[in-house]
Amino acid sequence: MIRALVTRHFSRLRLDFDEHYDWESTALHWCLALRRALRAHPFLTELMTIDDRKAITDYVEELLKSKLRQRVPRPLAIAACRGLTNITINHCVAAVRAQRDVEHSRAIANEVAKIDKNFPQLVGWVIAGVQAETPAAASAPRPPAARPPARTAATRTQQKSRATG
Repeated sequence: MIRALVTRHFSRLRLDFDEHYDWESTALHWCLALRRALRAHPFLTELMTIDDRKAITDYVEELLKSKLRQRVPRPLAIAACRGLTNITINHCVAAVRAQRDVEHSRAIANEVAKIDKNFPQLVGWVIAGVQAETPAAASAPRPPAARPPARTAATRTQQKSRATG
């Protein structure tokens, strides 16, 4: 019965995907939003299992699409998104489990606070590692398409006078 409740809750979890100016920022904000959603329901998050991860598949797919738009090889993009998902969920599960012990120990409370504070840095390291593995062609921004300069009546007259000159 508890499994059914947890599964139902996570199946109704709605996460909005926000794409930012680059994938690194998008991924960081994605992880932080997922963490907020999970931490908002600590008792259910604590009971989360691998099977419950299916509930956020659509949310993970949006991050994957964002990475694939950078022309990153699909296996690398999938591994990156899977890693960020696992780190975020595992961090949340560990944090909510530790919250129970905070009531009993000030040292545990301090440690939980440090772990929580360092989460964005941990995600940043993973993102940096992914970017280091990304082929140079995929990580380089696309140059704008080259356009010939606009021709005005004055430039056409100058070109004609040079040609006949």
